[in-house]
Amino acid sequence: MVRTLASTIFAVALAVATVVFAAPQASAQCNEVVSGLREPLGTALTNQGNLLVSETGTTAPNSGRISIVDASGNRRTLLDGLPSAINDVNEPSGPAGLFMRGRTLYVAIGVGDVGRAGPAPGTDIPNPAGPSSAIFSSVLAVQFSANAEKTTSGFTLTAANQLALANGQTVTLSGPGGDNVRIRLVADFPNSNWSLSKMTFTLQMGDGTWCGTSIS
Repeated sequence: MVRTLASTIFAVALAVATVVFAAPQASAQCNEVVSGLREPLGTALTNQGNLLVSETGTTAPNSGRISIVDASGNRRTLLDGLPSAINDVNEPSGPAGLFMRGRTLYVAIGVGDVGRAGPAPGTDIPNPAGPSSAIFSSVLAVQFSANAEKTTSGFTLTAANQLALANGQTVTLSGPGGDNVRIRLVADFPNSNWSLSKMTFTLQMGDGTWCGTSIS
């Protein structure tokens, strides 16, 4: 059975679910739901009632993160150390769209620093130094248990882990409580800025169905 999801499901707006920003004159009408996020961009709801939030990162390399936010607005880290870098328009680019299926979270990773601003406005050129991560422009599948979701204080992906993923290996990260997360690279796109501009793609799930979505 082929099941296609709306392409917008991978880019759910975070504003309603997390921090609401407003103009100074309207600030009295706004309530902060959760703080301490690093450029939040995508969300997904788990079957445990928590919100997973993708954070595209700061100016620091590999500062991309996935956070768990409970109904009371408490934040914990699920996965840190995800690739993030300053892109060709001088903004952080890292974890973006999220999609949760069962106990597997699919994470779209942005273009990062694969490009630099070109000589003319609106153009870009390849980064002369090369990208700082081998898994920019990709989709990761992150599998974790309900118990890990409830108890984890966070797992961290290293540069060596990123390289292993790029080489087709499955990375397993273990926590102090015995729980772990398993991470695979399930889609790898060409390293060019235009290639990820509102790109639509499909992923074949373990049960043979397909998920269609888009990232930008």
